[in-house]
Amino acid sequence: MTIKDFYNWAFICGDWQIAYRKRTDNSDFYEDSFIKIPNTDRYWFADPMLFADNGNTYLFVEAFDKKTYKGNIGFFTIQNNKVSDFELLIDNNFHMSYPMVWRSEQNEYFMIPESEENGTVDLYQSEAFPRRWKRLKTLVAGVHYADTTLLDLNGKKYLFTYHDKKVSWDLLIYDFDAKSKSVSLIQTLSYDKNACRPAGKFFIDEKGRLCRPVQNCQKGYGNGIFIYEVKFDGEKFSEQVISEFDNSKIKIDGVCGVDNFHTYTMTDEYEVIDFIHLKFKLLKKFFWQIRKYKRWKRHH
Repeated sequence: MTIKDFYNWAFICGDWQIAYRKRTDNSDFYEDSFIKIPNTDRYWFADPMLFADNGNTYLFVEAFDKKTYKGNIGFFTIQNNKVSDFELLIDNNFHMSYPMVWRSEQNEYFMIPESEENGTVDLYQSEAFPRRWKRLKTLVAGVHYADTTLLDLNGKKYLFTYHDKKVSWDLLIYDFDAKSKSVSLIQTLSYDKNACRPAGKFFIDEKGRLCRPVQNCQKGYGNGIFIYEVKFDGEKFSEQVISEFDNSKIKIDGVCGVDNFHTYTMTDEYEVIDFIHLKFKLLKKFFWQIRKYKRWKRHH
């Protein structure tokens, strides 16, 4: 480890934040500025997931609780380019993040938040959307998968999820049976570089390509985002990089440049990202140890 590496490891950090903007016809992604949504005294926000439904736009997020050192799930609403106050939805005794929300063909609302710390992939259902959620069932147990992302393709649903094996990285693809609410593993894509972790919802680009935002973690967690084109031949999925975001050109409140960036989602009306402006923090490792201790205490 070089002196610079040690300095970054020991002292450089930051709180995640989220920012949104109204979509325009501007073809230059970097021209229009995002608007920062302030963190609160208790929470910082990350993993923003936009969900448009019946003329409303909901912004589901990880809300990291600075008192308990764990993530919870909450949401904002966006209306007329204005953001509501934050509302907390799910507060379990383990860290949660990355709230993947969708509506079924039967007009039921479901969510798969990341619960890697709990060793599960869990399915939640709303009892009174968007506010009341219950855990419906565990889809996969005894695993440490991150950032499970739904793909609805040709009338079928698939779940893409990530496993960090430290020396290699897997993208696991499950068939999701909407009727029985069960899953079956159909494919595993293995990578020798840490650049397959989901970074937001699938979308179709201006060329009609199916795209998957992917975290570029090769130089560290949340370093940036690639866009992969995803293809499916009826039996197997494949993907390849087609573009990469330039962190230095992203505008937040009119100012160019973010240090880290690891989630991007959009609807027809809005786009949202999360980001960090890194800073020096003398007691960084001390607070990390507190977080590790509180995580240990939750499980003992």
